[in-house]
Amino acid sequence: MRGRADRPTVTRSRTRVDAHVKVLDDEVVARAKARDIDALVYAPHFTRLPTVRERAARYTDDELQVIPAREVFTGDWGNRRHLLVLGLSDPVPDYITFEGAMAEFERQDAAVLVPHPGFATISLTRPEIDAHADRIDAVETYNTKLLPHQNSRA
Repeated sequence: MRGRADRPTVTRSRTRVDAHVKVLDDEVVARAKARDIDALVYAPHFTRLPTVRERAARYTDDELQVIPAREVFTGDWGNRRHLLVLGLSDPVPDYITFEGAMAEFERQDAAVLVPHPGFATISLTRPEIDAHADRIDAVETYNTKLLPHQNSRA
């Protein structure tokens, strides 16, 4: 298993990524290319990992990399947290415990991103992010669905 320090670094001076895409179709891909986006992280809710991979592969080409991912819901419905995960080799079920999910992500050496931090009750809070900082690879700081003050908090 590769450690986080062993992961390759980006050598380009700038790579534009939309790290939180729920819909993937010709229009979304055309819009991304028109805006010079290099990669989309495709993570639709409640979609099986093989389906996500197939769709991502269908839209990946020389101009745009579509990265298959999952936004996993942890905890129960009333106390859930979302985690955006890239590089899964095996499916991880929704509503698994937070600790169970993090252990499974570590086992698979997957990258963990915190989507829409501070949004409603479904995101990790700053204290939760701080407590798990060594297990988190990135935090989303801008989401087009959020209001400006919500993005500022992120």
